[in-house]
Amino acid sequence: MLSIGETETARKMLTFTSKYLRYLFQADQDFINLSSELAHIEDYINIQNLRLGHTIKYELHTKEDYALVQVPPLLLITFVENIIKHAIPHGETLDIRINCDKYDCSTDSLSAKYKTPFYFEITISDNGQGLDEEIIEKINNGISVSKDGQHLGLSNSLKRLELLYDNRFELILANNDAIGAKVILHIPYTPD
Repeated sequence: MLSIGETETARKMLTFTSKYLRYLFQADQDFINLSSELAHIEDYINIQNLRLGHTIKYELHTKEDYALVQVPPLLLITFVENIIKHAIPHGETLDIRINCDKYDCSTDSLSAKYKTPFYFEITISDNGQGLDEEIIEKINNGISVSKDGQHLGLSNSLKRLELLYDNRFELILANNDAIGAKVILHIPYTPD
């Protein structure tokens, strides 16, 4: 990377990697602001784009109001890492979309589950090859999965969610109708 003409790329890689590592060393709390986790994801995607040759496109759809929503650190990045590791379509651009929104659950049975009048939904989707149906079924039923050391991140994320939220969360894996997969996470809405 440090050959003639690649110093700018090396500088960018060093900047993104420094920010990425700094975040890792500061992520010892149970919860952080959503904005911090999303910035960390963007740094990770920038690192991967420099490494892989700009094959990942990232879209974020959220509102500024949600910047202070509390989420577990390094949880969302686990799903993004999994997408990049397993879902890059051969020779094509990988599209990753993250949507965040708040929903009123005060009028239905979800209010009792989340113990709050609102829940927060985070959806991470891609245009990759999709997920194995067996893995989808196990995770959606709360069963940890690990095939030859694969998908440990999904299993660990499920366990972390259980520890942090007890039964006040929902993690749904699904394949998209046309192409790719998605992770849908429902957690109690807890602004800072």
